[in-house]
Amino acid sequence: MVQQTDVPDVKHLVRSELGCACPDRVFERIDIREASSRFADLPGDYLIGVGNRLLLLVISSACWREVAARLEHLFRRGRELRDAQGFNRFRLVVAVAEVAAARAELAERFAALPDRDDRMHLHVIRSEVLAAHGLVADEKDMSAPR
Repeated sequence: MVQQTDVPDVKHLVRSELGCACPDRVFERIDIREASSRFADLPGDYLIGVGNRLLLLVISSACWREVAARLEHLFRRGRELRDAQGFNRFRLVVAVAEVAAARAELAERFAALPDRDDRMHLHVIRSEVLAAHGLVADEKDMSAPR
């Protein structure tokens, strides 16, 4: 189910943590939905559409190696959704406790993806960052993230 929100924290996450310089008007519409049925069965999957321009898959995983093993599938599916729904970019955001180790391996695998394009991006962030923006794995009501 798609929920429309006007959430400053998603805007802050996208700008400060992911480095996106999208104009303010892009953030007038933010859709957040659980994404586990469309992607690998990993905890904390949220699919976030920002202004019909930016598509984010947010994964909070205690075991980032599971994400690494499914990276090609995640990006293939993300690209398919990005293109089918008319988004400009797809960003996979992986939130983990072990950022340094996860970032190194995930970045290496991302660089080796056969069908990678310049509109697909990988971000590895600390799990606490999601909680600070109200996107935590055990919250089911995403209508008003903190």
